Amino acid sequence: MNIAIRVDASFQIGTGHVMRCLTLAHELRRKGVQVLFICREHPGHLCEMIASCGFKVARLGFNLHNYGEERLKNSRCEKGQDLLTHSGWLGVDQDVDVRQTTDALQENPSWDWLIVDHYALDVLWESSMQKVAKKIMVMDDLADRVHDCDILLDQNYFEEPEKRYKGLLPDDCETFLGPKYALIRPEFRLARRFTCMRGNGIARILVYFGGNDPVNLSGMTLDALDTPELRHLLVDVVLGSNNPHLEEIKKQAKKRPGTRLHVQPNSFVELLLRADLCIGAGGTTTWERLCLGLPGIVITIAINQEGFTAELDKAGYVTWLGRKEDVNTRDIQTAVLREIKKVQENTFSLTPNPVDGFGALRVAERLIASPEQTLTLRKATIDDMELFFFWVNDPLTRKNSFRQEPITWNEHVSWFENKLNSCQTNMWVLQTPQGLPVGQIRFDREGEKADIDYSLDPMVRGRGWGNTLLELGLVEFKSVHRDIALQGRVKSDNLPSRRVFQRLNFIEENKGGGKRFSLAVLSDCNSWINTYIPSLLADWLHQGHSVLWVHRSYELVPGDFCFLLGCGQLVPSKIRAMFRHNLVVHESDLPRGKGWSPMTWQILEGKDKIPVSLIEAMEKVDSGDIYIQEYIEFAGQELVEELRQKQAKTTVDLCKRFVDGYPEKVMQGRQQKGPESFYPRRTPADSRIDPDKTICEQFNLLRVVDNKRYPAFFELNGQRYILKIEKMTKPTE
Repeated sequence: MNIAIRVDASFQIGTGHVMRCLTLAHELRRKGVQVLFICREHPGHLCEMIASCGFKVARLGFNLHNYGEERLKNSRCEKGQDLLTHSGWLGVDQDVDVRQTTDALQENPSWDWLIVDHYALDVLWESSMQKVAKKIMVMDDLADRVHDCDILLDQNYFEEPEKRYKGLLPDDCETFLGPKYALIRPEFRLARRFTCMRGNGIARILVYFGGNDPVNLSGMTLDALDTPELRHLLVDVVLGSNNPHLEEIKKQAKKRPGTRLHVQPNSFVELLLRADLCIGAGGTTTWERLCLGLPGIVITIAINQEGFTAELDKAGYVTWLGRKEDVNTRDIQTAVLREIKKVQENTFSLTPNPVDGFGALRVAERLIASPEQTLTLRKATIDDMELFFFWVNDPLTRKNSFRQEPITWNEHVSWFENKLNSCQTNMWVLQTPQGLPVGQIRFDREGEKADIDYSLDPMVRGRGWGNTLLELGLVEFKSVHRDIALQGRVKSDNLPSRRVFQRLNFIEENKGGGKRFSLAVLSDCNSWINTYIPSLLADWLHQGHSVLWVHRSYELVPGDFCFLLGCGQLVPSKIRAMFRHNLVVHESDLPRGKGWSPMTWQILEGKDKIPVSLIEAMEKVDSGDIYIQEYIEFAGQELVEELRQKQAKTTVDLCKRFVDGYPEKVMQGRQQKGPESFYPRRTPADSRIDPDKTICEQFNLLRVVDNKRYPAFFELNGQRYILKIEKMTKPTE
């Protein structure tokens, strides 16, 4: 997988675009992607810094003669093109940049994604680049020009972000809008767990207006804090090594008690964690502060910061004093005193944090999907409260819920804390190998029943991960409650009416075709097939069926079908009568081979093609009608785990085919005909090896023994010895 990123930095552009692209590039590299940066060598470029991070950099030349907004304006006017607000940031015409970028991409014949983060590039550049990249993602903040892209990312906070890009994007363009996609470094996400160390009052203030701070807002802020009512506060001031006012600020810091100056600090995160209030500019640090829940007083230093900062101020996430040219020392003093009063009077508005630090992981996951088999579950924690809040208020989730109006934050906090602390509830979070949460599953137990609620993040819907989430959840639930009967119903709309009709033995049609049934599985508590049953239940739950999984026949409750899998129990007729059909999977060509462990006995007989039959369970063992039959074929070298894996796959397939094909499968059923035969129950003694026979003669016996539960053994000179067999992986050459 190859991805290229077209981005620039300069004294005029700043460093923010490159820094957020680097954050994304690091996450893409963790997913095995090769990333190439394409950057023009403007004065103040960051090519060396990018290369020091281990990324390839294709450098586009800079010519001072080409630099200038007026020259570019004349060039675009000659071509009948509108001038972009930031055209001067590019340094060349867009068509020149297209040719140079295309040349830079020639080192690789195939580019899966081209990411562009540049205010001076628009639809003209993007349309031309469609020829050399399969897909294009644009990172924008301004919504001031037309784009031709597959994905648009705007991480800024706006109440109705979709409206900003109306008429500016292709109809099929996917949008990532809002601070949940903010591209901030992973250390901020990891540091969230330490925010509880922050005090209840305001004792320490962090001042940071970017590395250069050309108008010296840092100095103005220090003057504001050097008053009798604010001199008790501890202050950390952060500057870049190239700050033009460095010497002046050093003198101010030395003069004011409790003030420390940090020039190019190694750990900015630590300073944010120690602070109770931050005074600074908008931009990337806004999302870093919000991620750590740090209150902020913001003075905007660029036009592109004003829109979203005003919206954040309106929503109560920051305090915006205004633009740099409109703010004075007294304004800062007043704002700080107001923040102190808020804390003293506890008048902070309690709202969910819009920045959780997973933005870069989300974007990387959308570009490069994680393999389904790498997904795992972890227990939900209090840190997941905001995540669950945004999931529960997803429009599709609300549409399919009993209550369709949005859940308020206060309601959610109370509900989540109750569920997390309840001994009757188990909650897990589905996550990718990189730690990105992509779904949740919850089991609410009442007696010996459990209702299941699950949902996927909207970003990963359509990948078929619902079954994986259910299967992993069922495995986790059974590992915690091994001996408790599991009854699951996936909640959906109009559930009360569904239950009424189910009690009246109606068969409910699914919205997407098919039918809904009440299904039960009875298996012995220690059966090997229990490992495979969760995948079957997950598939049924995902289709909208109700399921019950028990290990004792008296735990069964009335339903449509009961499947007896890995079950050595005799089920009384009065319990079988609670179901329309009771089904057994038997591995033989019935009526021949009835009884115990038919597949094992046939392997010992040297057979490599074994019939598997789904039959009706009757009073007389293995005598019911055959509804479905198929064959398992073996190569002759499989050991017991591989044999079981194929057996389980076929068993699950037959059960699913019966449910999907009901009632046609019953009508197609046939009676057993012909002479019958029976296999006896196997005992540990059947794993005995004859030391006088060759391994080749007894290899089939070695194939079917279980190394843990009933290993092969032989007796010699009055002593018993155990043999274990394992298949050696083929050595690499």
